[in-house]
Amino acid sequence: MPVNERNGQPPAVDARSLSFSVDAAKLLDRVDVSAELGQFVGLIGPNGAGKSTLLRAISNVLNYQEGSVSLHGADL
Repeated sequence: MPVNERNGQPPAVDARSLSFSVDAAKLLDRVDVSAELGQFVGLIGPNGAGKSTLLRAISNVLNYQEGSVSLHGADL
């Protein structure tokens, strides 16, 4: 589990190697993202880039096929 070097705490949200596919289309391919407590994060990209899919996977609305998501160090 990664730890913030400044405060020794795990990230508020940490997603590692998330992958999600529909049929033959790979919508997420080993995506890593993390955010510290109190940090503002912008998620930008063109239409169809996977922004909404990533947020749905992180929030556990989608069952991603590979990877892990943790909230304050606890696996979801």
